[in-house]
Amino acid sequence: MLFPLWDPIHLEFIYAPTEIMEYNDLASFYQNQVVIQETEPDIYIFDKHYYQQFVENGPFLDTRFLQMNIPLEKQLPIAGTESEQLFYYGIDVNNFSPFQLLGDQDKFLLIHKSTNRIDSVEQFLQKLLYGG
Repeated sequence: MLFPLWDPIHLEFIYAPTEIMEYNDLASFYQNQVVIQETEPDIYIFDKHYYQQFVENGPFLDTRFLQMNIPLEKQLPIAGTESEQLFYYGIDVNNFSPFQLLGDQDKFLLIHKSTNRIDSVEQFLQKLLYGG
């Protein structure tokens, strides 16, 4: 079972413009920031563009603090603005089903820092990354 002991999964797709060309694009950008801050799913799936746009100020868990060991080559580092320190929020899920169905863009899994189901998230990652 790919999603262990979880309630039915709810997927929500959010539009993120690649460039701010008009008022609606700017409105979408700010609306997405609010959605990310105000909702509390256990995990997010972002494409690389969305990750780079929203990860720095988002409510995401640095994956180095998980109990399980995720290989660094599976993680996408991002530099902090106030220091040269790297943070690791995104886990590369491009090669895993069902994420291949989401298109050709690079896809990264992020974990909400306030999830109260971290054990289930880690079980999911264990199954996804290592098959068990």
